Amino acid sequence: MNDIDKFLKSNIDNKYRLFILSLIPNVDDSYILGVRAPLLKSYAKKVDKSYLNILPHKYYEEYLLHIYMINNINNFDEVIFYLDKLLPYLKTWSETDAINPKAFNKRNDKMLDYFYKLLKHPNSYAKRLGVRMLMKYFLGDYFKIEYLEKVLSLYGESYYLDMMVSWYLTEGLINNYKDFYSYLNNNNIPSKLLSMTIRKSLDSYKLDKIKKEEIRKLK
Repeated sequence: MNDIDKFLKSNIDNKYRLFILSLIPNVDDSYILGVRAPLLKSYAKKVDKSYLNILPHKYYEEYLLHIYMINNINNFDEVIFYLDKLLPYLKTWSETDAINPKAFNKRNDKMLDYFYKLLKHPNSYAKRLGVRMLMKYFLGDYFKIEYLEKVLSLYGESYYLDMMVSWYLTEGLINNYKDFYSYLNNNNIPSKLLSMTIRKSLDSYKLDKIKKEEIRKLK
């Protein structure tokens, strides 16, 4: 048993394990050990970078450790190098949503091309990451209608990707209300997607009552 195995096995929390299994029911029970994220994030700072060349992994927590190590890398090109190795192995929404490289916070000309590349990836969880990155970095002043259209084109591929598309639309209504409301109101949006987006928007505390009443009428 190596040091990483020892760390994981010695920090298992069975109650937490059951909680995580309830959130990601699409995996086998044996995939989840039950190690809390703060412990993994802290330990990721101590693991040698050679670990990023070891794929695939057996456990969910090993993937999270891998992801947290990538998140800590400051160089954009290095992040992309290791992400591209990892993406084919993603199998849960929570792994995908844990990917938040600090290198992405330094906006550069390569970002949009890479996020577009993610939208074409054969793994739907990589596509989910692409949508989430467009949501995080290309709303507000950076938004263009073509981004919205690319995201909408992905709807219907898989459940967890569809959930992200709806989340993107909701955040779009929050950050670029006129653009997103006009598009949703004047285009043929799948009824289930529209209903999900309306529900999420009405639950948001970031939209005022007037906007919520307008959104309610999109049905």
